[in-house]
Amino acid sequence: MIENNTPRKDDNEGGPHHSVPTGQPSSSTTRISYRDLKCDLPSFDGTDVDDWIFRLEEYFDITGIPLEQRIKYASFHMVGPAYAWYKWIIRNNYTQDWLVFVDALYKHFGTDLYTNPQEALKELKQQGTVADYQNQFEALSTKVTGLSD
Repeated sequence: MIENNTPRKDDNEGGPHHSVPTGQPSSSTTRISYRDLKCDLPSFDGTDVDDWIFRLEEYFDITGIPLEQRIKYASFHMVGPAYAWYKWIIRNNYTQDWLVFVDALYKHFGTDLYTNPQEALKELKQQGTVADYQNQFEALSTKVTGLSD
C-alpha cells in the first residue's frame, strides 16, 4: 500500500503563509505600513492646533508617510473652517512643503500670538477644583520648553 505523504490543507494550519506566534516581538519590522495601520486621527476644525499637529506628527513618524504626502493626508482630517482654509491654501498655490504648511497652520489657527505661555503658567492660580487646575497647568506646560519634571 502506498501512502500519500503530501500534507492536506487542514494538516498544515493554513499553509506556509501563516506563521505561528512565538511570543517574541519580531525584530524584522521597524515601521508599520501606513496602508495597514488602522488609526482614527481626530478631525481638525480649527481648534487646538497644537494637539492636532502633535498627533499628526506622531502618526507620520510611526507610519513613515513621506513629507510630500503629508499635506494631502492631513487635509482628509480637516473640517469646517480648517478645510475652508486648506482649500484657499491649495487654490492659491501657497505651498507644497509640509514644514511651511505646519507653520501656516500655527499662524492661522494657533493661540493668540501675544500670549506668552510661560508667563501664563507663572500667573496660573487655582480657582476651581484641583483637577481643573492640573488640566490647565498641563495644557500650558506643554507649550513651554525647558521645564523639568
